Amino acid sequence: MSDTTTGLIIQGEHLNRQFVERLDLLSLRRMNTHFIKTIPETVRLRTKEVIGKLIVGHSIYGEVGKFRIGQSNFILDHPIYGLLSSGNYLVDGNIEDEYEIERVINQNNTFNERFLHTDFIDADESTGSLSSKTYSLDDGEILQSEIIQKDEEVYTKAKITITSDDLTNLNIYISADGGTTWEETSNETFHTFSTTTEDGIKYKIENSESSTIDITKVKIEII
Repeated sequence: MSDTTTGLIIQGEHLNRQFVERLDLLSLRRMNTHFIKTIPETVRLRTKEVIGKLIVGHSIYGEVGKFRIGQSNFILDHPIYGLLSSGNYLVDGNIEDEYEIERVINQNNTFNERFLHTDFIDADESTGSLSSKTYSLDDGEILQSEIIQKDEEVYTKAKITITSDDLTNLNIYISADGGTTWEETSNETFHTFSTTTEDGIKYKIENSESSTIDITKVKIEII
């Protein structure tokens, strides 16, 4: 068995798919069938650190050679469930619980949150509720995002545009250092950051002294 080794599990995701083209094929119209072409608006790259020991030159099957990442089962050296390497296998090791965000890239540096899913909502910090493509905030509740843009750049400005039934009672904040520093901004106004690093962009919206406010879209343009 070799010394302890460190590696990475890399996960690439195509998120926020946008319907850009609808193709009606003559041969399929009789069946009421349509082809929908989509492109991803947002691409996210995440990694997890793997620390363990290696057995070199052996094929391992069964329970020893099987470990679980998220919801996927990987069987080492299995022709269907994934050949991870030709002869080196992780045993007696561990995998980090949380992914680290390496990149989040948006088309034209514009992020769109339509609340179709929770991929970019920070579940630990957000206190509102999501239902039917609407994020609802009661008095004092917060919607906070995960990192929505990160690409080894230092960003200087961003504009947040919120679609909501009440914009007058929302406190709006944006961060250009991964959430360490929050700067207050206004809807539909470019904000120049005072503190900015390569740690990425986040936003935060708070309901201030109002009844329930429904938000249906958040758009952020980044420079």
